[in-house]
Amino acid sequence: GKVHEVSFRADEEGSYTGRAASLSGAAYAAMGTEVEVVSPEEYESYVKQLDADIQAAQDTVVDQIEGGETP
Repeated sequence: GKVHEVSFRADEEGSYTGRAASLSGAAYAAMGTEVEVVSPEEYESYVKQLDADIQAAQDTVVDQIEGGETP
């Protein structure tokens, strides 16, 4: 029932890693995060590709349903 907020600022592109900030059980040591900082252009390209991939997956499911197949 707890909410923790984290903020992150990077002034350079690259990979950044971090660890959990509070002890939370047996898996605490394995909890980590990685942030990949990219250029605005690379990010926009990623978002466009992700949108296209999601649309293609949705189209496939609709085609399967309309064709009587089980997705």
